[in-house]
Amino acid sequence: MSLRTTLGLSRESSLEEGTPDEVRAKKSAALAAVLKPARLEVARRNSKWTEFEEVDLVARGPRNQWFVSATTDEVFEPHRGAVFQSGSTSVIADQADLAFYLDPNGELVFLERIPGTWTEHLEKQAARERAKAAPEPRRVLAE
Repeated sequence: MSLRTTLGLSRESSLEEGTPDEVRAKKSAALAAVLKPARLEVARRNSKWTEFEEVDLVARGPRNQWFVSATTDEVFEPHRGAVFQSGSTSVIADQADLAFYLDPNGELVFLERIPGTWTEHLEKQAARERAKAAPEPRRVLAE
């Protein structure tokens, strides 16, 4: 199926007019306009995926690369793999337990859950800091 058919464009469309770079940019923008809402619908229908509002996630952790849910205290990091096949709504990672949200540009951002809660991570960090700050044990010789 051609891009023109997918987008429902007529033969008179200006999609093919301009320099090769302009044509490529127009096609890419037109395809994205169709894919974004379709992919969001697919993501919302997947029972293994959880949708978050962007305002529910707070950047934390090393270099603010983790996201903590304000409601559940769960910790997430960006999903590094592909979720959809390129240029389509076909899901590659349909069995993965992922979370997602819409960024301000309307892009889907997928996240993977990290074991433990943010509170547990803070408790472990505090325990490590207490262990570092503790005085070295002294040996006392018995007489």
